[in-house]
Amino acid sequence: MQWAVLENPASPSELATSVAESLLHADVDEDLCQVLGVIRERADIDAPACVVDGALDRLSKSRRRDLDMRLVVAGDERAGEKTLSRLGRSADENVRREVASNTSATDAVMEQLAGDSEPSVRASVAANLRTPVSVLEILSHDQEPQVRAEAAGNRNLPQSILTTLLSDPADSVRAAALRNPAASEDLVREAEAELELSRQQTRPSREVLEQMVADKRAEVRMNVAFNPAADADLLMMLGGEPRSAQVRRAVAANPNTPAAVLRSLADDDYQVRQEVAFNGATPRDLLIDLAGRSVDLAVLVVMNPDVPLEVPDTLGQDRNPLVRFVATGHLQSGVSSTTEHPAQLGNGRLPICTRPE
Repeated sequence: MQWAVLENPASPSELATSVAESLLHADVDEDLCQVLGVIRERADIDAPACVVDGALDRLSKSRRRDLDMRLVVAGDERAGEKTLSRLGRSADENVRREVASNTSATDAVMEQLAGDSEPSVRASVAANLRTPVSVLEILSHDQEPQVRAEAAGNRNLPQSILTTLLSDPADSVRAAALRNPAASEDLVREAEAELELSRQQTRPSREVLEQMVADKRAEVRMNVAFNPAADADLLMMLGGEPRSAQVRRAVAANPNTPAAVLRSLADDDYQVRQEVAFNGATPRDLLIDLAGRSVDLAVLVVMNPDVPLEVPDTLGQDRNPLVRFVATGHLQSGVSSTTEHPAQLGNGRLPICTRPE
């Protein structure tokens, strides 16, 4: 009865709020996920922030790891200061990375994570628009290009530092700085000309890439798979090689990989499928197919930064409460939902109803 009241949009706000507050004291992880998801969807439910924070805090202590509840809470902007501070000290770098991406994380937590040993965590801090400018300045000098690149793309970066990063030795950093909306037109034009000249001078020839593809060492072939100069033929060759799953994973992560190759890799081992699910070039219908195979892949599809808006919009109606929770959170974290529901995907419903639990 309580669930029927809570999920019925016609139920009075005061009644729904009372029911939600009661259910937020549940001890079952899935129930908490579902309640938190409904509260997010229904703006008329005004559950006390302390109760919501308490529910998220309990959920963050779950020992479930097949679908890590800590990751869900770490990325939820409603999580409280103490919860995010504790999760920010987790031994799991994935949890710390989610906290670093959370716009509700305090300056103290951001400063702590800016000194994390994992570059991906520091990169998430650099990309967060709530990160203090003083922390961004430090990260703009990080030894890892991926961290500097995220700092270079942050629109809150001071102009003087942005100008410096436009001349960074790493192409990825310069490219990110060029895309920063804070960069002036004159700076962009000058830096673009220098960047193109640098690319022409450093880009390996087709002959060199072919020799690398034939190399017996997997790490050499992986360098080709990651290389932006690798064309469709080379990526297709590497994507079909049976010798190394690591090479196929690199191909699956390359945004220049042809759709046909990504489709074939979607039937590869689980780690390769994960890379396909997170690749911004993966076709929408393939993302939907992957989301229908497992809850883990569905969550990863939602977290894909380049996922078409209609995919999380549709997954927000998934029958699994965790998938709904993460998808709705993605849409409400600053991404607007599409005005038209993706009925063009077939009959308007994803094949997730057949997903094995």
